[in-house]
Amino acid sequence: MEVPIARSHSSRRHTERLCQPIRVRLLRGAYIGILILLSSKARFWEGVGYLLLYNIFFALPLVVVLLLGTRAENLVRIDRWRVLNRRQMKAVTGVFIILLAVAMHYWAFL
Repeated sequence: MEVPIARSHSSRRHTERLCQPIRVRLLRGAYIGILILLSSKARFWEGVGYLLLYNIFFALPLVVVLLLGTRAENLVRIDRWRVLNRRQMKAVTGVFIILLAVAMHYWAFL
């Protein structure tokens, strides 16, 4: 079975340019909320905690993906793994999203 190779650099750059405005809008609100908590002396440590949590769950995975994607042979291996394990990856992602929704629902009605 032939595994397709990752998209070309120009295609990736084009996709990145299209996604950047959306990503900035989504991230801006979280950082502004955290900065407001940090500016309040009474809630400073709560803001630090949220900032650390946000960076662990959002920024750290981006750094890991960036480091893994810097070598061409890693991109080929990752793409091959993605194609071969597509169903399992979708199943794990679906279960994670359902668990996250249940946790958010439970947390909202505490």
